[in-house]
Amino acid sequence: MTVTIPTFAEIRQALVTTVASNVDMELFEYPKVADVTQCPAIVTKPLSAKYMVNMGQDATYEIQFVVLCSRRDTVTGQDDLDALVSHYGPNSIPRAINDHGDLGIDGVTAICYAMDAYGGEYAVAKIPHVGAILKVRVEADP
Repeated sequence: MTVTIPTFAEIRQALVTTVASNVDMELFEYPKVADVTQCPAIVTKPLSAKYMVNMGQDATYEIQFVVLCSRRDTVTGQDDLDALVSHYGPNSIPRAINDHGDLGIDGVTAICYAMDAYGGEYAVAKIPHVGAILKVRVEADP
């Protein structure tokens, strides 16, 4: 029996696809750190990885999930951001990840467990953003 082991690139893509497919708000997906030019946007930013966690072909990834909204209208941007980082609701990214933690990949479990750095100024591509960082842990244990 052949076991399919997902690559890191496949996990990153599955993470943003899972979120975009399970929130009502239209999101622009950036599975790799990029110059974000359209909002609201989600970007994966890997922090760390542990390999051979159980002496096998498994891995645990810590990923910052950067959520960016337009700052053209501060109130609207923050309303959108609030909905996206809320623990529950039709636009909740944590709910989308936690309710669909397998990301559509066998042997993968993802959990969104914290939010950090709300507000701030994310001057990417010289476009002002308001945003937050969601912390996500992904375990791949084929």
